[in-house]
Amino acid sequence: LIARLVMLALAIGIVVRVWRASTLDGLLTLFVPIYVLVALVKYWKNPDHDIKFYVLLQVIFVGVALFAAQSIASQELRERQQYAAAQANAQAAADNTVDTTDDSADAESADTEDVPVVEFGPAERLARRQAKTAPPSAPPPPPTTDEGPHVVRSPTTADDGKAVPPPSFRQAVASATFLRGVFERESAGIAIDVPAHFHALSATDVHRIEASERVPVDTRELGWVLHESVPLEDASGWHITVRWHRDGWVNAAGMPDGWKLLDDAQRGKGVARLAGSGGELVGYAIAPSYSGGVADWVEERLPAGAAASALDCHALKLGSKGVVEFSVVGAPAGSQALCDASVRLLARSTRFTNGGEYSSAGTDGARAPYTLGELVAGVR
Repeated sequence: LIARLVMLALAIGIVVRVWRASTLDGLLTLFVPIYVLVALVKYWKNPDHDIKFYVLLQVIFVGVALFAAQSIASQELRERQQYAAAQANAQAAADNTVDTTDDSADAESADTEDVPVVEFGPAERLARRQAKTAPPSAPPPPPTTDEGPHVVRSPTTADDGKAVPPPSFRQAVASATFLRGVFERESAGIAIDVPAHFHALSATDVHRIEASERVPVDTRELGWVLHESVPLEDASGWHITVRWHRDGWVNAAGMPDGWKLLDDAQRGKGVARLAGSGGELVGYAIAPSYSGGVADWVEERLPAGAAASALDCHALKLGSKGVVEFSVVGAPAGSQALCDASVRLLARSTRFTNGGEYSSAGTDGARAPYTLGELVAGVR
């Protein structure tokens, strides 16, 4: 952008110098780009109207602009290739999983011990699956957070005053509408260019599905994004939760390194602003990083009462009025590459439609009561 602005200033300077020498030459230089070469030769030795240094700087900054554009395109291509490779590896691992139901327990353990099973899912669904096998006297508690009005859905009331229960899961899924292309939330001023082979669900459809599963309401939730090959009926299917933190501009300056963030998170009082599995933070499967208004990382957590740890994958897209969050909750160990690539790709595919792009200099509007480091570490 800076290179283009400099090129525009140089072009204006070239036209002005030639115009002062000849109005006709100035007009031709303005409207016929190739005519600048004629003006360059014509006024080569005229110290008052010479433009050779302007043209030289134009050529230099054209090269700078092309190099910057190529670097940005190469970075996006690398991220998409990393995502595709991680997805292919995970799919290959899942295809190679061997069913050893009829063999002994030792043989089953030996055959499947090192095979990573790609099973993404939110903590709420994981809790409900565990509840089906748990004794009735000890159901798992519903997840809660301390941000915003989160309440458990209750049946609605009909015109006759009678309670109407929420729809069944099948009814909620059958009525859901999948969105492709651009997933835009006008109220938040956010547009997400949904990657190929992915589709999205709006908050209305998501809340209807969550109501059928008695999942607590999340007022920050904008929707889900999931792969087109994953049916909603699949309990082991995965999706990316999109949330909007309308807390104002977030200061990203002085982002601490991974060790400092981990120490702050483990020693400080947790503030559950982001979607997650809860429990104890074991460490970072992928350390937090920040570049170009996007932060991403993968946490390894041990949820309360769980026998094994799980991964929570996060990416944040900073804006002038808040933060867009992309989270996959409850991913199994070994899936951090695909998980992180998924949320990072969506974060970099997000743009603000109301001029709300992030600026490191801050804005005159509201400012969040936390920094980026505090948001990542979950402390205040």
